[in-house]
Amino acid sequence: FQVVTKIEGSTIPPAESPTAAIQVLNIAESSNLQGVSNTITIEFISNVRLFPSSTITFSGLVNSDFENSNQVSIFGTNASFFGFGLWDREQGSLALTVSAEQQVAPNILCSISFTIKNPSKPVSAFTRIETSGEVTYGVQSAKIPISVFPSPVFRANENPKFTTAFIHETNTVNGAINTITISLVANIEFVVGGVLVLHTDGNSGNLDFGSRPIISVSGQSAIVFNYLCQNING
Repeated sequence: FQVVTKIEGSTIPPAESPTAAIQVLNIAESSNLQGVSNTITIEFISNVRLFPSSTITFSGLVNSDFENSNQVSIFGTNASFFGFGLWDREQGSLALTVSAEQQVAPNILCSISFTIKNPSKPVSAFTRIETSGEVTYGVQSAKIPISVFPSPVFRANENPKFTTAFIHETNTVNGAINTITISLVANIEFVVGGVLVLHTDGNSGNLDFGSRPIISVSGQSAIVFNYLCQNING
């Protein structure tokens, strides 16, 4: 036998279907220092459901010192929707693809973060973040029109520097043993392999370190520099 069910209602004609759109609500960064690692956080919403293989691209982060065309880790509240991002240095873009068995519901706030390197030189103009993409519906797809979100992030308008510098000595007698204490506070992080060079202004006379090319270093932060430094004249 055959069961026939009558369903009443209507569908939305294609011409009246809503246009897919990604709206960026906020972009934040962790640092505006030139040439250092910077964590970018983007908050956005989609007005349509994003099914697996749907893509979103954020572009405009140009002049980064980050490697070209690499898979980058993403993290944050909704990173699991996408798994990872694809970075293109030339375009200054991050592409996200909705992972298999994942869906992004419409009109929910999504937040993802990723870390790249700031430009090595300051950028005067506001960053124009362009958002585009493609929504996949099974074997069909629809383009997401480009939208622009001007933002002050990624301008790298601050130089790395020592914000505090202090020096103290224990002896001012000519030819005597003198312990020099130097206190420095930097606005950047010292990474493994980094070199800190301290030199005189040329008016301190001849510094006699004897025949030792290596000088022992002590103090609260000496472990950062392996307790040793190299003696370079001047």
